[in-house]
Amino acid sequence: MVTMAKAMLQLIVLLLLILAPSAMAQEGDFRRPCTRACKKRPRGGIDLRPKLKVTVGSAPIATRRNPEMNQPRARPKGEPLLIESDDELRLASEEIKGGRFPTMKYSMILIKGVSSLLPLQDLTNFPGQLQIQNTENLTSVRGLESLERVGELTIQNNANLDDLSQLSGLVAVAEDMRVKGNGRLRSFATPNLESIGGNLVIERNQDLQSVVYPALESVGGSLKVRSNPSLEAMAFPALLGIGRDLSLEGSGPLLEDMSGFSSLARIGKDLQVLSNAGLRRLDGLGRAAIRRDLVV
Repeated sequence: MVTMAKAMLQLIVLLLLILAPSAMAQEGDFRRPCTRACKKRPRGGIDLRPKLKVTVGSAPIATRRNPEMNQPRARPKGEPLLIESDDELRLASEEIKGGRFPTMKYSMILIKGVSSLLPLQDLTNFPGQLQIQNTENLTSVRGLESLERVGELTIQNNANLDDLSQLSGLVAVAEDMRVKGNGRLRSFATPNLESIGGNLVIERNQDLQSVVYPALESVGGSLKVRSNPSLEAMAFPALLGIGRDLSLEGSGPLLEDMSGFSSLARIGKDLQVLSNAGLRRLDGLGRAAIRRDLVV
């Protein structure tokens, strides 16, 4: 019996010696370090890696891992409102409450064929596009004295418009500002406008002699002054930076220099100075750092 018990004990020990490495290997499988592929796989379907945001200066740049920057700037939702007569403008102005049109009702107001903007005298803020164009009898923008902020402002192709001084209360334009094709406009100034988020375009104004933006500090897009053959002077004394291009093209013989940009420190892309009959010097641009090309 003793001999049999010893034999059984030896057999058990032998079996343990055979099975132990297999058990230890299985235990090691659960404890082995995570592979590179494992590290890349988010736990629970949630990406725990830090997001990448690249900036140049203070402006975030869109990247593949920062997709929210690839989205266009949000525009107000709503329908466009077309106004083609003075009566229609008066009727629409009755909706202005507290300096605004009903929230989110209109994404754009296109005004054509009116002779006066007086019905808009209570409007202080419009986050959408405000376009005033293709009028024959409109001579001023009287009625917009209270306007302080607008999403986008376009004033173009108004045959007899010669006075924009009523934009004196304007402080900020979120996107583009365009003054184009106003044949009788001789000068304009926006004394309190501080920022334009998009482009500032001043072009095809045949009689335009002077442009004055004394408080404007930044233009997020491009600043384009083109095809204004009577232009004599530009004044942007507070302008520090332009996000993209500065373009001066097609001015007449009376514009001799660019001294109106005396504070300009940065041009985000190109400086383009083309076909300016009287321009002799680039004075006033001595401090400006040009990120890309100078085209003269």
